[in-house]
Amino acid sequence: MITWAILLGVAAVGFLLATFWEEVRTWLIRGWEELKKISEIVVAGVKTFAVRLADGIGNIAKYYSRNKITNEWEETVTRKKVNESDVPPDLVARFKGSTVEVETTDLLELALAG
Repeated sequence: MITWAILLGVAAVGFLLATFWEEVRTWLIRGWEELKKISEIVVAGVKTFAVRLADGIGNIAKYYSRNKITNEWEETVTRKKVNESDVPPDLVARFKGSTVEVETTDLLELALAG
C-alpha cells in the first residue's frame, strides 16, 4: 500500500515537472543568476554599534562592500534588539544615560583576535 502511494507520488511529480518544465527551468535559471550575484559580494569592512532603546539595547552592524556593476560603495545595515541582561556590564557602562550610538567595533576586533 505504501509502495503504491510512493509510486503514485513520484508519477505525479514527474507529470507536473514534464508539464511545467519551461516555467520550472526559467525559475531555476533566474534563481541561479541571482545567487551568483549575491555570492559575488565581498564585504570590505564592518562597523558595529550599540544603542540604548526604551526596552533594551540595540545591536547595529554596518557592512561595507563595493558593487561590481556600478563600482559604488554600498552599506548594508542590520539591527537586532538585545536584552540588557545579555550585554556585558562594561558595554552597558559606556552609555552613561546617553541614547546615541556607541561604537563597539573595537570589542568585535578583540573578540575575533582572542
